[in-house]
Amino acid sequence: MLRASERAVREDSSIEEEIVTVKMKISSSALEPIADHYMRSKRLVLQWLYEHNFSCEGVEEEL
Repeated sequence: MLRASERAVREDSSIEEEIVTVKMKISSSALEPIADHYMRSKRLVLQWLYEHNFSCEGVEEEL
């Protein structure tokens, strides 16, 4: 089932980017693995952008 935001993007293919806000309750013991995964993912994306000569202006580089 598509969320409303996904339907809007599919209906208007001229939209190039979308901001999605997610609210959820997380127990404190679950925060560390989520934060680790986020930081690893961010590092991989920044490394790929750097290696392919994309501009990362305004992005904190934490490699």
